[in-house]
Amino acid sequence: MILSNSPFQKTLVNCLKILTCQIEPPRKGIELNLADNTIISALSKVFNVEEQELLSTYKQEGDLAKVTERYFVPSNEEKDLTINELIDYLNTILLTTGKGSKEKKEEILFNIFSKLRSGHEAFFLIRFLQKGFRIGMSQKSLVVAIEKVAKMEEIQDMNSQIEKIENDVFGFSLGIRQSAENQSEVTVGVPLKCMLSRPANTANEVTKLLQKYCEEVLAEVKYDGERAQIHFIDGEINIFSRGLENKNEKYHHWIEEINTYFKVRKRLFK
Repeated sequence: MILSNSPFQKTLVNCLKILTCQIEPPRKGIELNLADNTIISALSKVFNVEEQELLSTYKQEGDLAKVTERYFVPSNEEKDLTINELIDYLNTILLTTGKGSKEKKEEILFNIFSKLRSGHEAFFLIRFLQKGFRIGMSQKSLVVAIEKVAKMEEIQDMNSQIEKIENDVFGFSLGIRQSAENQSEVTVGVPLKCMLSRPANTANEVTKLLQKYCEEVLAEVKYDGERAQIHFIDGEINIFSRGLENKNEKYHHWIEEINTYFKVRKRLFK
């Protein structure tokens, strides 16, 4: 299996976007945010049914995906809608703002649903738009699967594939890219997911636990307050929270001080 420099690479990333129910990683703060009434308005045009009828059925059923599957009529399109085409449509919705944006989004949704071949496709597309497939698969499951794939020697240029997935899907470093020295690689500007804590009675207990995984351990003192990562690259500063959210706006008063620090440091180490 070869992923690099092939259409499959884009398809893989887009499949992961679908499975995580997001078009952009959370750290970018950009969400699809399609209201139910926008979706229902588009569906009424697709199924040629009054909005009020769909809304009433939705209230009775309590699940818009099941309602959509019930009303769905297969498309007469000769070509199947591909994953890449779907993501392109959704990216257009993401970028549609301002006056008349609701009508434009409905038109795009109409085009998407008009190209679907089965009720199952429509069912899971609604689940995606409502940000939850409810199939018992978490983001952690996907990360574990990618870690297993990363160990497959026949995949070329694996590090660049993982970096692409980190940047475009998860928005944080998975910590599984390896350097020539067999060390984990990270990318400045892409936050590292923080390790969650667990209780221990003594420092020795902590050391023994961690040494199961590595010989050397890097630890930090835990202070009260908010944990943050500061990324500085090409003069740009980004502050990320433990939850990988960008906190530049909240800590805007730090930005200038941090910038000054890096400028001074650069002069000292020239």
